[in-house]
Amino acid sequence: MLRRFEQGHLDGLCGIYSIINALIHLLQTRSFTDEVARVLFRHLVDSVPKSNRADILLDGMDVFQLEKLCRHASKFMLQECGLTIEVRRPFKDRRFRTVTDFLYEVSKIWAEHYSGVIIGIEWSQQEGHWSVLRGIERNRILLADSDKIKSLSRRSLSVASGERNRICPHETIMFHLRAIDGEAIT
Repeated sequence: MLRRFEQGHLDGLCGIYSIINALIHLLQTRSFTDEVARVLFRHLVDSVPKSNRADILLDGMDVFQLEKLCRHASKFMLQECGLTIEVRRPFKDRRFRTVTDFLYEVSKIWAEHYSGVIIGIEWSQQEGHWSVLRGIERNRILLADSDKIKSLSRRSLSVASGERNRICPHETIMFHLRAIDGEAIT
């Protein structure tokens, strides 16, 4: 039987998909049509510097490249949809002892204002992945993922360096909706 490939098998586009999926999760259906998603996807690909575009699109991107693309997406959403979206890395200088500690801090931010949350996951020392955290349950986290991963058991996850299935809290990027057509969201 011939093998079938999916997104992620031959490319490193999970970062770009995580941006789009985080915005969809943040905005629900408001201002985010399929057409907006396609145009934003193209805009993000075009925003990757030509000098290393092939490397980034085939091998993936680091948190700094992803954060830069998130800022491009934020500007795009303001220009095209009138939405002011803040981009933050709230844990970039913070270390967590456990996954539970990390998820507790995310849930505190969610309680203040709803967010689209991109997380970095290291499956092994060489293989990483960007995904969107869409929910936290007692025994698992829920994902909106370009690789069709719907959830991960909290027991299988770690925040410790060198561990398999490691969530990298310091790489977490959050989108916050701040205004619609210049009207602040309270």
